[in-house]
Amino acid sequence: TGQTPHLLSNLKWVGDYFIKCVRFKTIDDLASYRVFVEIGDAEEEHKSWAANEVMHLLKPKRPSFYADRDVPATSVVAGMAASQALSSIVFRLNGNARYADALLLNARKLYDFASKYQGNGQVKNAKGETVKPTEFFDGDKFQDQLCWAALWLYEATKAADAEAATRYLEQAERLAGSFAGRLNEAQYWYSGYDLACYVRLSQLLPDNKLYRQRTEAALDRVEKTPKTPGGLAKLGYEWGSLRHVNNAAWLLFVYADGIPNGPDKEKYVAWAKGQLDYSLGSNPQNLSYLLGFQPLGKTVANTPHHRTAYAPWAGWEHLNPNKPEFRQAARHTLYGGLMGGPDWKDVYKADASKAEQSELALDFNAGVTANLARMTAKTDGKPLTNFPPAEKPDDEFFVEAAVDNNDGNAVEIKARLNNRSAWPARVTRNLAFRYYFQAEPGTRVSARLVNGDGAVVSQPQPAAGGMQYI
Repeated sequence: TGQTPHLLSNLKWVGDYFIKCVRFKTIDDLASYRVFVEIGDAEEEHKSWAANEVMHLLKPKRPSFYADRDVPATSVVAGMAASQALSSIVFRLNGNARYADALLLNARKLYDFASKYQGNGQVKNAKGETVKPTEFFDGDKFQDQLCWAALWLYEATKAADAEAATRYLEQAERLAGSFAGRLNEAQYWYSGYDLACYVRLSQLLPDNKLYRQRTEAALDRVEKTPKTPGGLAKLGYEWGSLRHVNNAAWLLFVYADGIPNGPDKEKYVAWAKGQLDYSLGSNPQNLSYLLGFQPLGKTVANTPHHRTAYAPWAGWEHLNPNKPEFRQAARHTLYGGLMGGPDWKDVYKADASKAEQSELALDFNAGVTANLARMTAKTDGKPLTNFPPAEKPDDEFFVEAAVDNNDGNAVEIKARLNNRSAWPARVTRNLAFRYYFQAEPGTRVSARLVNGDGAVVSQPQPAAGGMQYI
């Protein structure tokens, strides 16, 4: 569909970032590793809700947190390893062996570190103090992430190093055995990689009946999940409801596409397609939750809780109906972004402040993007021409000004410079404006800055027609 250059660009951005997150004295000295696992404080980030082009004015605190052998944060480190291994496969298939090698080396070292030093729940701040993480770590349940990383390291190394690949696969099998019981916990797997690991193992080792039985038993529980009156599966929990069903749908699609035609294949595909169709508008509200996608006869949501798409230069005031800056719809269309979705009564309220329904995130879009790619491949879909349509730029930089005080001897002007850039959105620190005036004959005028947070003001300069400006 012509997306490969964009996909590679996005994967490289993440790959470069994860490489920069790893610090060590020597690459083989795992005890010296520091792996940065979080940048920014979640509470501070949510409090500082504003468009990126003006975020620096809010001066949010953006602390960094890292894992080491004392506080290894295994889930995150192992997840990074899986990502790097999988990305290395993609880049090798697309002719960039050198970068693929760099990613694979990073993946192997991250996995070695995560395997040797295991634990969750704490990280260190920049001062080296052990603190609780500000984002969610899944207790002591990290074997699934280690298993997921081992599976993709197996895939990434099997062509060049069969012996190492075999070790990774053996480790994945041992790890899978340690969390097999959790596949029976109906509300657990949706946020972990347990079922994903078993789907993959059942594909890699099709003669292993135990993997196939466990996988199908878990998939059957998903397929039998109670639904809302409109057909949305009540999977996981209501916050980001469409995330859970689409991520689950991807696993059902993947497994179904690898088994022979029959009733199991049909029911898995039907369930997955039903949840995808619900997301795209086949629901009681006839509402598409995929931003920018509006099928005939449907409406489309456009109140995303997303800084760049919504462009809230006045922060939370945009979401307050009693404020002059109130704006219900987003300024930009984030094409392809999946909204969180409705509650379990099929009710959705168009309100960007309701993050549980309007938020967007990487894990929200992971499953739905994969599902759409799968359906495109199955239906011979063709890319739209001239998509996405170009936005028509409006005023990006302008000044608002008014007389604040005039006592006959001095005039005080209050002015605000606005950065509402979006093509592209950009931080701009050197904005300037001119204030024109005409002084009475014989009057000498001087200027001074009352309050400007680092601004400077000139003395009056001559302009045409007897005018002056500062």
